[in-house]
Amino acid sequence: MFMLDLIDESAAELSAYGYTVKNEKRYGISVGLLQVDSPQKSKRLGFAQGDYVIVNAPLVNLLDGDCYAFITNLLAKHIAKLKKRLHLRPKCKTLVVGVGNPDIAADSLGKRVVDKIEKSTDKNNRLYKICPNVHLNTGIATHKIISILANALKVENIIIVDSLCTSSLARLGTSFQINTAGLTPGSASQTGNKKLDYNSLGIKCISIGVPLIINSTSLAGSNSKEVLLASKDVSSQVETASDIIADAINKVLG
Repeated sequence: MFMLDLIDESAAELSAYGYTVKNEKRYGISVGLLQVDSPQKSKRLGFAQGDYVIVNAPLVNLLDGDCYAFITNLLAKHIAKLKKRLHLRPKCKTLVVGVGNPDIAADSLGKRVVDKIEKSTDKNNRLYKICPNVHLNTGIATHKIISILANALKVENIIIVDSLCTSSLARLGTSFQINTAGLTPGSASQTGNKKLDYNSLGIKCISIGVPLIINSTSLAGSNSKEVLLASKDVSSQVETASDIIADAINKVLG
């Protein structure tokens, strides 16, 4: 059975575990927060330990201008907060990693974000960026590429960006999840990739993702064949989401 990537799509009653939601009263945006702070909570929820932030922005692909800026500032604020929780310096040496397959529109979010990171503003050589592509194309495990590079550069923080999977059509391209728990590339398709997190890399990680894929079983029932689907507007969704995430990261790291 496929895995879901969004913490607020857990089958558990999240409020019982401390999940809170704040309605921003602008553009229909809400922000959900949850700390998975024990092995017991992790086991019950089916999500790794860490801090989770979900910014739900249902109108993000219908509006622009002020809406984009509002979401960008929200993401930047929460990325900065998670850096503080990880005891990272504001100007620490950082590697931004865009994972996924850049040849597939729904899986190209990471590549598009990395392309928009403003490396030219980095005067102190403390910002690096890479798109390791996928094992199918390179013959090298994503985890291995990141691990070797991050340790060689002696970075203190890795920011990982990837496409996520959802169970809801309405959430395609409209939710932004940030966490300190890491992520597993290709988790929705059960490809067996190694998880990217502090335990596997030895470096503090912040993961950012947007659901751009839905599993067919969410639409047709559990007895149907599992097929990963994307919206016909996925290229536009990727462009919008990557603009917002890259701008947020640039604000935090600039």
